[in-house]
Amino acid sequence: MILPGGSLYGWLRNWLGFEQISMLIYDDPDWLNEVLDRVCDCIVGVLQRALSNGGTYDACLIWEDMAYNAWPMVSPKTFEELLSPRYRRITETLHTGGVDTIIVDSDGKIDDLVPLWLEAGVNTLMPIEIGTTGMDPDALRKQFGTGLKMVGGFDKRILWKSRETITAEVERLTPVVHQGGFIPCCDHKVTPEVRLDDYMYFLTVARQCWCSDTRCDVMSNRLKCGEARICKKTIKHAAPSGCSSRMAGADERGTGSVRPRPARRRTMNRECAHVHQTRQNCAPKQWWKTPRTMRPDLHRVSIWFRPPAASVCE
Repeated sequence: MILPGGSLYGWLRNWLGFEQISMLIYDDPDWLNEVLDRVCDCIVGVLQRALSNGGTYDACLIWEDMAYNAWPMVSPKTFEELLSPRYRRITETLHTGGVDTIIVDSDGKIDDLVPLWLEAGVNTLMPIEIGTTGMDPDALRKQFGTGLKMVGGFDKRILWKSRETITAEVERLTPVVHQGGFIPCCDHKVTPEVRLDDYMYFLTVARQCWCSDTRCDVMSNRLKCGEARICKKTIKHAAPSGCSSRMAGADERGTGSVRPRPARRRTMNRECAHVHQTRQNCAPKQWWKTPRTMRPDLHRVSIWFRPPAASVCE
């Protein structure tokens, strides 16, 4: 079970706007400090109440999103002055309650903030967004060692490309995965341009490179069912408006044309029913807020790669 750890900068940026909070750092730092204290008091109070109920929690997730594709939204100096003391209060509360894995979710290029988060007690970062930021799990591991744990780090754009490119990226990340403390997955939502068969290929290669057979029996069964469904053509590919020609037209690899989804509910093989039964447990809730016409099939099928617990050991 993962505790929600609130947000310090991210919430205030949403409430006040990016320009306003940036100006407040210089125009009225006293007021900003007061607001940050109040938000931190609220987060710590809720965490203390949750931790005192006798439950056992695996991790705590703090949301921020405080970086662009080239640099953070706040300087390291400002971060250390305004945010680091509050992060320490939160992480000390969690450590006291027996929660050792503290995750910060922030997109963008966060290299300059990583050492400050580590000093403040945060030990896990996600989604390690590749994109145009130049972030790289291998480089972060070499710089910070296994003390920094990571979730994400696989460039989702590679799934649009050739299968050779997918294989090369999976193999490149394999040494980092085997070191532990790294859950490799796409660095953000998988986009509608990605074909289901390409995504299934990614899962197959990932299982072969990142897992041993003894630790991935469940994954093997899911992949087997997913591949069976593709072969039997029981999945109708969606072709939403606005997607690339790869989704709306014929398959460039000659594996079959893309067909429109029927209006009635899709049929499902009995042997693959358990794949759909995992959807509620595996799929992020945000994706179900997306308009139905814009949901790609791979989001609905919900065949998710879940690395074994041994991959994220201390």
